[in-house]
Amino acid sequence: MQKIVLSMGVVFATTVSAICFSEAAIAQGSADGKKIFLDQKCNSCHSITAQGIPVKQVEGEEKNEKDPPDLSALGLERNADWIAKYLMKKESIKGEKHPKKFKGNEADLTAISQYLEAQKTKPKK
Repeated sequence: MQKIVLSMGVVFATTVSAICFSEAAIAQGSADGKKIFLDQKCNSCHSITAQGIPVKQVEGEEKNEKDPPDLSALGLERNADWIAKYLMKKESIKGEKHPKKFKGNEADLTAISQYLEAQKTKPKK
């Protein structure tokens, strides 16, 4: 009887540890995701007003003829897997792929996708 309780305790502790590590990884991905979003100059087209990130025109780049959306509520519509595929031009919206293919590494793609999925605040109009 004692062996069963002990083994169940180990399974429970392992499961709790895995959950905590997952939450920590998501939180870290969020912090890294914001930095990657800014470093990749995603805010030259997109704002995330809920995070205080306005569109910032990059000197020397053409102004977009389309009006790219604010991404404050992206996570209400899309999950991280879909966002990653869209950034890699493997998904489309209304038949159109993202204008620029993401140029970061796999870890950066995961972090920015998780960060964007976490955006669940509808922008004020």
